[in-house]
Amino acid sequence: MATIRRRRKSDGTLRYTAQIHLRKGKFVVHSEAKTFMHCAAAEKWAKAREVALESPGELARSQFGDRSPKKPEPLVHRRLQKDLQMAANQTITA
Repeated sequence: MATIRRRRKSDGTLRYTAQIHLRKGKFVVHSEAKTFMHCAAAEKWAKAREVALESPGELARSQFGDRSPKKPEPLVHRRLQKDLQMAANQTITA
């Protein structure tokens, strides 16, 4: 759930900070915040970010970057299999 906090800067202008905390039980598993000039922009970002974090894998990507294991491209996978078979055949015949 998101929280929007209004802050007044030293020059008197207002800023709105949207904070998102995702919990599992009593523990916070993810937290992020972003500051905006307008309250509507903060609310829009918070809603969009909460929806995005609900999608499978998005929470892991946001926490660990793009280091998750990926499936190889089909063409690359086929090429690797062919190269491995060729290498196996060469070692058997040599």
